[in-house]
Amino acid sequence: MVEFEKFQNTYEIVLSTDLFDAGFTAINIINIWRKLLKINGEGILIIPDKKDQVKQLLDLVDKS
Repeated sequence: MVEFEKFQNTYEIVLSTDLFDAGFTAINIINIWRKLLKINGEGILIIPDKKDQVKQLLDLVDKS
Protein backbone atom coordinates (compact mmCIF):
# COMPACT_ATOMS: atom_id res chain seq x y z
CA MET A 1 0.00 0.00 0.00
CA VAL A 2 1.21 3.49 -0.81
CA GLU A 3 2.09 5.66 2.18
CA PHE A 4 0.26 8.86 1.27
CA GLU A 5 1.47 10.80 4.29
CA LYS A 6 4.86 10.95 2.55
CA PHE A 7 3.42 12.94 -0.37
CA GLN A 8 4.13 16.65 -0.02
CA ASN A 9 2.74 18.00 -3.29
CA THR A 10 -0.88 18.57 -4.24
CA TYR A 11 -2.26 18.50 -7.75
CA GLU A 12 -4.95 20.15 -9.87
CA ILE A 13 -5.99 16.76 -11.30
CA VAL A 14 -5.58 13.23 -9.99
CA LEU A 15 -6.33 10.46 -12.47
CA SER A 16 -6.98 7.02 -10.98
CA THR A 17 -7.71 3.73 -12.70
CA ASP A 18 -8.88 0.35 -11.40
CA LEU A 19 -8.47 1.28 -7.74
CA PHE A 20 -11.31 -1.00 -6.65
CA ASP A 21 -9.56 -3.94 -8.33
CA ALA A 22 -6.36 -2.98 -6.46
CA GLY A 23 -8.17 -3.41 -3.14
CA PHE A 24 -9.07 0.20 -2.40
CA THR A 25 -12.44 1.01 -0.87
CA ALA A 26 -14.56 4.07 -1.57
CA ILE A 27 -13.35 5.74 1.64
CA ASN A 28 -9.71 5.01 0.68
CA ILE A 29 -10.24 6.80 -2.63
CA ILE A 30 -11.81 9.82 -0.92
CA ASN A 31 -8.87 9.99 1.49
CA ILE A 32 -6.37 9.75 -1.37
CA TRP A 33 -8.10 12.59 -3.20
CA ARG A 34 -8.21 14.72 -0.02
CA LYS A 35 -4.47 14.27 0.42
CA LEU A 36 -3.39 14.76 -3.18
CA LEU A 37 -5.84 17.29 -4.63
CA LYS A 38 -5.51 21.04 -4.42
CA ILE A 39 -8.61 22.89 -3.23
CA ASN A 40 -11.07 22.85 -6.14
CA GLY A 41 -8.94 20.19 -7.86
CA GLU A 42 -10.51 17.40 -9.88
CA GLY A 43 -10.37 13.68 -9.13
CA ILE A 44 -11.01 11.42 -12.11
CA LEU A 45 -11.63 7.72 -11.56
CA ILE A 46 -11.78 5.32 -14.50
CA ILE A 47 -13.14 1.93 -13.51
CA PRO A 48 -14.81 -1.10 -15.03
CA ASP A 49 -18.46 -1.76 -14.25
CA LYS A 50 -18.52 -1.82 -10.43
CA LYS A 51 -21.95 -0.30 -9.77
CA ASP A 52 -22.14 -1.00 -6.02
CA GLN A 53 -18.71 0.45 -5.32
CA VAL A 54 -19.30 3.45 -7.57
CA LYS A 55 -22.58 4.25 -5.78
CA GLN A 56 -20.78 4.04 -2.44
CA LEU A 57 -18.06 6.40 -3.70
CA LEU A 58 -20.56 8.90 -5.11
CA ASP A 59 -22.51 8.87 -1.84
CA LEU A 60 -19.30 9.73 0.04
CA VAL A 61 -18.42 12.49 -2.43
CA ASP A 62 -21.88 14.01 -1.97
CA LYS A 63 -21.37 14.03 1.81
CA SER A 64 -17.92 15.64 1.59
